[in-house]
Amino acid sequence: MAFPIQHSYNSFECLCLKERAVMTKTGTTKGHNPDDTKSRLVEAGLVLFGRGGLEGVSTRQLADAAGVNLNAIQYHFGGKEEVYLAVASHIVETTGSAIRSAAQAIAIGAEKLEPADAARQVGKILSAVVSVIFGTPDASTRGAFMLREQMQPGPAFDIIYKGYVEAVHIAISALCARARGLAADDPEAIIQAHAMFGQALAFGVARDTLARRLGRTQLGIEDLSVIAPILERSAFLALIGTHHETKASD
Repeated sequence: MAFPIQHSYNSFECLCLKERAVMTKTGTTKGHNPDDTKSRLVEAGLVLFGRGGLEGVSTRQLADAAGVNLNAIQYHFGGKEEVYLAVASHIVETTGSAIRSAAQAIAIGAEKLEPADAARQVGKILSAVVSVIFGTPDASTRGAFMLREQMQPGPAFDIIYKGYVEAVHIAISALCARARGLAADDPEAIIQAHAMFGQALAFGVARDTLARRLGRTQLGIEDLSVIAPILERSAFLALIGTHHETKASD
C-alpha cells in the first residue's frame, strides 16, 4: 500500500525543480539521446561501473552493454577511464547541478536565520534531497556509482564532490552551526551535518532495503508524504534539543 500523497514542495525543492527545468530547456542534458553512441556508452557505464568499479569492467563489456563497436570507446572518449569520468559528469549535470545551485543560495542566508528556523531548514534540505533522489528513475544505479566513489575514492571522486556533495554539505553545516550557535567551520557542525546528510542519502543507497521492510516492490515520490516529516522532525529535535542540552550543562 502506498503512502498518501500530502507532501508539498518547500522552497529548496522549488529551487531544485527550477534549476532542473532551466537545464532541460537550455539543453544541458543534450547529447544523452538513447540513439547516440556516446550516450549509450555513458548509460552502460553508469550501470557497469556502479556494480564493478573502474577496474572491474573491461572495455569489451562496456562496448557490448552499450551495443557499440569496441573502437567507439577510443574514438569518442579516448579510453575506459574517460568514460568513467563522463559518467560522473553526467550524474552531476543531470542531478547534482540543481541541488548544488539551490544549496548555495540557502547557505548564503544561513546567518540571518533564527536558530529554530535554521534547524527547520536543515530538515527541508534533507527531504528535498530525497525528493530529487526519488524523482530520478535510475536513482539506485546512480547511488551505487556514488557510493563506490565515497567508499573507494577514484578518479571521479572530485567531480562528484565538487559538483554535488560539497555545496549541500556546506549548506547543511552552515545551518547546523546557526541552529547551535557555532561557527560555520566548526568541526562539530560539519560532523553533525555529515551525519544528517547521510540520513537523506540512505534513501537512495538503501532504497531497496526500505522497500523490502515495508513489504513493497519499490518506493516513489508519493512516499515523501511520510518520509519528509520524519526527516524534518528528526533534524529539528537533534539540533534544537542538542542546543538546549548544551546550554543547560554550561
